Amino acid sequence: MATPKERALVAKSLVLMLQSLRGRQTTIELRNELSVWGTVESVDAFMNVDLSDATVVGPNGEETYASFFVQGRQVRYIHIPDDIDMAASLQLQNTRRARQDQEGPTSMVVIRTRLLREKIRREKQDKCLWSTESSKGPR
Repeated sequence: MATPKERALVAKSLVLMLQSLRGRQTTIELRNELSVWGTVESVDAFMNVDLSDATVVGPNGEETYASFFVQGRQVRYIHIPDDIDMAASLQLQNTRRARQDQEGPTSMVVIRTRLLREKIRREKQDKCLWSTESSKGPR
């Protein structure tokens, strides 16, 4: 789950555009003259990208990795596939984010409250059982 700082960063940047690439294959050019091609698994608020089935192309040739992590500050350019409607993708990401903001913290509070109530109930039961056993005393 994203922190409030991460949600604010996403809202004020084009990271939403990158997050809409989740599950798509794309090329990322890095500041060190390498380029990475792979399937985008996740993008966080700091533009860190997780890729799967990645191929790194550099001056020494190609290397293939099952999983590859790109630090956001190393990204120079991300190629957006031609078949993506960016306006629709951004709108979809905005509605998903708004829904998560509405559901996320509230549902977590409900879950935590339920767990706490269950814990208190169990402690009370254990305490009652213990006190009834000790009141019987040895025979």
